[in-house]
Amino acid sequence: MANPVYLAAAAIVVQLLFFASIFDIYFTSPVDHGMIPQSYTLEPPAKRLVLFVADGLRADTIFSPDRDGSFSAPYLRRIMEFTGRWGVSHTHVPTESRPGHVALIAGLYEDVSAVARGWTENPVEFDSVFNESRHTWSWGSPDILPMFSKGAVPGRVETFMYDAAWEDFADSDASKLDTWVFEKVEDLFNRARSDQHLAKLLSEERIVFFLHLLGIDTNGHSHKPMSREVMENLKLVDKGVEKVVQLIDSYYGDDKTAYVFTSDHGMTDWGSHGAGLADETMTPLICWGAGVKGPRPSSHAEFVHHDGYTEKWGMNRFERVDVEQADIAPLMATLIGVPVPLNSEGTLPLAYIHYNQGFIAHSIFANARQLAEQLRIKEERIKTCSLPFTFRPFLKLTGVQVTERRQKIDEMIRSKSYQHAIDLSRQLIDLSKEGVRYYHTYHRFSLKVVLALGFCGWMVCILIAILEDSTRPLQKHIGEKTAQPFPIKTAVLCVIIWVLLWYQSSPLLYYLYYSVPIFCWSLVWHQRGVVLRARQLAVRNPVKLFKGVAVSFFIMCGLELHVLSFFFREVLSILLLLVSLWPYVTELVHKSLKLCVSWSITCLLLAVFPLLPVIGRNANFLFVFLSGAAAVGIVAALLSKPQIRYILTTPNSTAISPFLLLKVRVALLVCAAVIPGLANSYFSQKESIPIVIHAFSWCTLFFSVISPFFGTLSLPGRLMHIALALYTIFLLLSTTFEAIFMLLLCFALFLWLKVEETLACKQSQSTTLWESVLSFRSPKVVTLMPNESRASGQTASFEDARRVVFCIFFAIVSFYGTGNIASVNSFDPTTVYCFLTVFSPFVMGGLVIWKMVLPFIFITCVYNSILSLLNRSLRVNLLLTLLMSNAMGLNFFFLVRDSGSWLEIGISISHYVIMMVMATAMVVLIGVARLLTGVAVVPRKIEDHLF
Repeated sequence: MANPVYLAAAAIVVQLLFFASIFDIYFTSPVDHGMIPQSYTLEPPAKRLVLFVADGLRADTIFSPDRDGSFSAPYLRRIMEFTGRWGVSHTHVPTESRPGHVALIAGLYEDVSAVARGWTENPVEFDSVFNESRHTWSWGSPDILPMFSKGAVPGRVETFMYDAAWEDFADSDASKLDTWVFEKVEDLFNRARSDQHLAKLLSEERIVFFLHLLGIDTNGHSHKPMSREVMENLKLVDKGVEKVVQLIDSYYGDDKTAYVFTSDHGMTDWGSHGAGLADETMTPLICWGAGVKGPRPSSHAEFVHHDGYTEKWGMNRFERVDVEQADIAPLMATLIGVPVPLNSEGTLPLAYIHYNQGFIAHSIFANARQLAEQLRIKEERIKTCSLPFTFRPFLKLTGVQVTERRQKIDEMIRSKSYQHAIDLSRQLIDLSKEGVRYYHTYHRFSLKVVLALGFCGWMVCILIAILEDSTRPLQKHIGEKTAQPFPIKTAVLCVIIWVLLWYQSSPLLYYLYYSVPIFCWSLVWHQRGVVLRARQLAVRNPVKLFKGVAVSFFIMCGLELHVLSFFFREVLSILLLLVSLWPYVTELVHKSLKLCVSWSITCLLLAVFPLLPVIGRNANFLFVFLSGAAAVGIVAALLSKPQIRYILTTPNSTAISPFLLLKVRVALLVCAAVIPGLANSYFSQKESIPIVIHAFSWCTLFFSVISPFFGTLSLPGRLMHIALALYTIFLLLSTTFEAIFMLLLCFALFLWLKVEETLACKQSQSTTLWESVLSFRSPKVVTLMPNESRASGQTASFEDARRVVFCIFFAIVSFYGTGNIASVNSFDPTTVYCFLTVFSPFVMGGLVIWKMVLPFIFITCVYNSILSLLNRSLRVNLLLTLLMSNAMGLNFFFLVRDSGSWLEIGISISHYVIMMVMATAMVVLIGVARLLTGVAVVPRKIEDHLF
């Protein structure tokens, strides 16, 4: 595959396939259909349920006392101490609103990829407590409520939502969202006094009231979770809960209402969530009312926790009953006597139930039957789609054993041996959950084996393609014949595999997963002659072989250190220290000592940033302004030198004067340095950010994307325009010292280009390529676009491999140098305030991703320019890039964990995802770099003159 375009296209397809595989291995939906609801006829303790969900409220925010010993939620504190039951609800990764609410109300940990498919839609219909109720009224955010009403029985779930524009991070008082909810609840009961139809609905049993309270989450993002604004919002919520309880109790007057107060997820100290830190996964759970036990002294060992939180909260005198978040769904269903949601993974927490033993035994038995029903459906689905001789049943709990256990429990209940029945039901629950997980991950091992074979086969194909160029001269001497890469046998094998997959009703992507290793290893087998030629070449030149092995060893060590830097950012500092010393072992020290010193100082300055805290925790816009001012100063200093000014603004290209374009670019840079701090000052004063700032930011973003195409055709000038365009956008998205980091990174990349150009020049050369005006249009000078026809005979060299390592290294530094994506929870909404403040997850997420990609774009632009300067083959370097990035990706593939804490599992998977995205992005962005550095809008008269 000599054409780089075809190679890049094939690489993108394969890389995306490997990226998608992680979702089919670890993130498949747990939702199945066809289960029978498990109910019972006993009267429940409550006729109605009120669910309060304070979005984004972490446990210690409500449980911890203030500095003066008082509490921000005194009413709920009294409930904990005198009336109800309390504990911590432990959430799972990702700690986001959608999966948190699904776990609370449906009892299942939804497929993670559903978060990306929409906050208000159900990619897969699932059952919920609301759907099982007779009627549900819900109030709150338009991002949460619709996903429980769509797919439910028509008319069963009523939703009352405020306008999405109210979810504004820059709003002076986000608590108005919660005030609106409480007022609408009061309006409902007031209307019931004159509306007979509504009064009849409210008088029914098994009804639910759901109050989604978003104010704390919005204020937490904007002002941090321990801020005065959040505490005031919590006080408002506490008073609102008290008022709603009094309203409902006075309306019904029968003590048949159960209340549950909890949260969907917590929040870090710096106002974000998404990962698995304790502050994000520990949420409050307070229950009281009909059917709920009261507080008890902490005497039972089961409810004694040694994590230090109970003492810190001053609640060590009372039992703290912790649950998994999915356990709340069966708890709510039991309190009002509706079936547990069909796909619920939760276990009924009996420590919260206060009712007769017969009811408790029936309830836990219904929970066990519901989970056993899930097991039955999953087993039938897997068995139906498997070949008879390949099916491996879950031997710990077969269908016959389930029937026997159910009969035994039923006998125990009829004989009123309730405690024995409860114990047997718990055993059945544990085994059923283990069996459900077994069948849910049934194909995981085979998929991992297939993907590992595909990974290795793809890498060997790339290696053979690299070796093929170096060994082609020996082909005639060996007399080797070129074989067809995909003979009939390969096609027949693929067809057989596809038929088996079709029989098993496998997803479409499985056909590709199984095809990749077949095609790759078939290609390897039919290109085995390349390996024979390489061996012969190595025998002829043992010195070169030894050098190649030594260099490969050092490259592998370097790549492993790159992998280690994903876990420990400090490793990047060590690597930058080593890179700063690199020029002193090359000829560069003899050619330009000044350049060596500049390189070393810049790398050492960059080495400081991985040692600093992750950005997003504390904003400091002074750094943004200073870095912007420094960038303007650098441009002004360059323009003060006539020779450099001529190179940067040479008027040989486009319809727009490059010098005029550069002046506009500098003016935008000045504004971009000031605007983030200005927007934050409006926000700090609780004033709306003027629309002019938003309009300017979006216009600057658009202008910065297209402006490089109108810039000068010289290499230094074009790179300067690209750097200024990207840096201007980066400033608008910066909050602290990452702006300085980006400036230093750009300077280091310019130095890298200069270093490579100086090393490639002969020592006697008085005028280097960099000092000349390099137009990519003129055939008489060095072209900016690599000439593949002249570079087609090139083979991979050790210097090519070293440059690829540098490119990957700078890419990792740009990602992790300031912790941009070191964790999902490093996102700070302050980052996007220049563009918008109203909550829009996809736009905000897109801007954050764009910020992460900006330095990566410039890295590939510089790398592409180096290839152009040295006239190196893009195909060869692309192959080396793919080989090394996939070698790192294979590391992370085998490091992915499916056991341990949710934080460890999430980190291992995110590392693999990041690496595969990086490998794919490098291929794509090299193409983008060729577009940015090699395309210009040229007027026809100039084009005629140039050609």
